[in-house]
Amino acid sequence: MDTARQFIPMTPVRMVTAEEVARKFQGDIPAAARFHCPSCDRPVHFHHATSASGKPGSRSVRAHFRHAKNDPVARFCERYQAGIGTDPRTKLPALPMFLRRNRDRDSSMFHLELSVRRRSFGHDLETELREDHATITVDGVPYDLAELVADRKHTIRLANPTFRLTHRITVPEQWQRNVGAPENGAYRN
Repeated sequence: MDTARQFIPMTPVRMVTAEEVARKFQGDIPAAARFHCPSCDRPVHFHHATSASGKPGSRSVRAHFRHAKNDPVARFCERYQAGIGTDPRTKLPALPMFLRRNRDRDSSMFHLELSVRRRSFGHDLETELREDHATITVDGVPYDLAELVADRKHTIRLANPTFRLTHRITVPEQWQRNVGAPENGAYRN
């Protein structure tokens, strides 16, 4: 997760981002500093940005906060991630897609409508999406995820619904758990 509440003795409690903590403390976080999840109020741990080799400072894995592994209370939090993306058996929720007939009179052509549904019960998902400037890209065109989450009636139209949707639709990995991930359709006879 990108944000947490910071508790340091003799200072006011405040919401901080992982990048802010990385810049401020430069890897030397005071022992008295504590961080808590904004959704479930459970303690979270700060993790530095690392490269694939695990060395601090690289940007291949962004600085972030993480719940304690297997925390029996935190696992019910919408921000808890038990290795999503690392276990191939873990299935992310699918983006809602609807096959619609074109409105032309006597049309036998169809199109696909894609929408984004909020899968997080946290009240600040829209705010986090805005702060992250998160976008979903469909056929090379970016759409603001915060706007799509805010207006459930807004859909994105794909004119040709039959080819390689997972290559045509891109959702940032850190938001797939909250809004869904693209899936290719399967033809069934």
